[in-house]
Amino acid sequence: MAVTAPEARIAANAHLIAKHFAPDRLEDIIASLGSDDSDWAAKELATIAHFSGGRVEVGLGAGWMAPDYEQAGMDFDAPGVRVSRMEEAIPIIKELLAGKEVNASGEHYTITGHTAYPIPATMPPIMIAGGGPRMLKIAAREADISGLNPARKSNA
Repeated sequence: MAVTAPEARIAANAHLIAKHFAPDRLEDIIASLGSDDSDWAAKELATIAHFSGGRVEVGLGAGWMAPDYEQAGMDFDAPGVRVSRMEEAIPIIKELLAGKEVNASGEHYTITGHTAYPIPATMPPIMIAGGGPRMLKIAAREADISGLNPARKSNA
């Protein structure tokens, strides 16, 4: 399997982090699914889980910091859209981290015959944090770890 430049960079960074900065556990490697593609996020997470020897906890979120989007030149979609994107991405990420081939077609993602490599030796625990009722329901249903962020009146 050919390794692309971005994948090699992720692998090198994950190895450096795992070996030198986190002797016990890498916690809450965060993927904002309001902006990240689920398949790319899963590849990054799988690589970090692999090179850390399984010492990683995955934090997934819908994205809530408007400046992050603005600085990246991305649209800051309404909270409901970002939460829907995250909700659709979670089973895709779980299947990819489990080493399964993913075929999915939804409102936000269309994925055909995709796999993540390397496959983590064990499924990393998934943390989802939120403050609104919908996010907390998703966390209760999908997460191994739930975090509470008080609901905000602005920036989702």
